[in-house]
Amino acid sequence: MAYYTSNGVYDRLARERPDGFVWAAGNAWILLYGDRRSRVKLVAFVTGSSAADVGEARDAAAMLATRAGLPFATIAFDDSVREIVGVVLNDSPASLDELTRWFARVGVPVNRGRTGKAINRASSSAYQDWQRAALGRIRVTDIDLIRQRGDGRIVVYELKRSFYSIDDWPEFPEDFPNFDLIVDFCARADLHFRILYNVVRKPAFDDPSEVAIFNYAPGTAPAHWRTMPFEVFVKG
Repeated sequence: MAYYTSNGVYDRLARERPDGFVWAAGNAWILLYGDRRSRVKLVAFVTGSSAADVGEARDAAAMLATRAGLPFATIAFDDSVREIVGVVLNDSPASLDELTRWFARVGVPVNRGRTGKAINRASSSAYQDWQRAALGRIRVTDIDLIRQRGDGRIVVYELKRSFYSIDDWPEFPEDFPNFDLIVDFCARADLHFRILYNVVRKPAFDDPSEVAIFNYAPGTAPAHWRTMPFEVFVKG
C-alpha cells in the first residue's frame, strides 16, 4: 500500500461500501477556512482536474455548509500543469486575484498584494501554493470523513494514523487549533466530532482492522473513548 497516496480507512470503506459514509479522496478536499481564533468562515470543495467521482462529496459539503449557515464555494484547478493563473470558482472562470478578493468578501483573512500565478512545488499543488501566498492569518483544515447515522445524527471524523499502539495515540498540541476549527463548524451545523485512529504497521502497512475513537473539546486533550474492530465501527 502506498502510504502517502492512500488511506486504509478509505480503502476498507470503498471495498465494503457501508451506507452513510462520505469522503473526498485523491485530488479532492472538503476544506474549512477560518481565522486565527479557529472561527470558521467558509466551506470549500476543492478539486484538481484529475479528481473523479466527486459528486457525492461535493453535495455533502454543500449540505453541511447550509446547515452551518456558512458560505460555500466549489473551486477547480488544473493539476496537470506546474503553474496556474486562475481557477474555476463556482462554475465560472476566475483569476487568482479574483479568487483572493472573493475569499476576502466572505470574511477569510487575506494578504495584501497581487497573485499573478501559482507554481506547483513538489510537496503540494499550485492551489496550495496560492493559498499560502494569498491568504492571511488563517486556519485551514479538511474534513476527512462524514457519517450519517441511521438515527439522523451526522458525525465528522478526523482520521489519524501512526506507529503508536492502538490505545496510546499521543496528543499533538499543534493539531488542536485545527480541531478547534472543526468543533466550531460542527457546533454551527449541529454535528458531532470524533477522532478515528488506526495503527500503521512497519514498514508502512496502514492497518485499520482495529480503530480507536477519541472525543475532543477545545481547551482539553483528546480523550480515548473506545477501541473496536473496524467491523464494529462500521455497524455501530
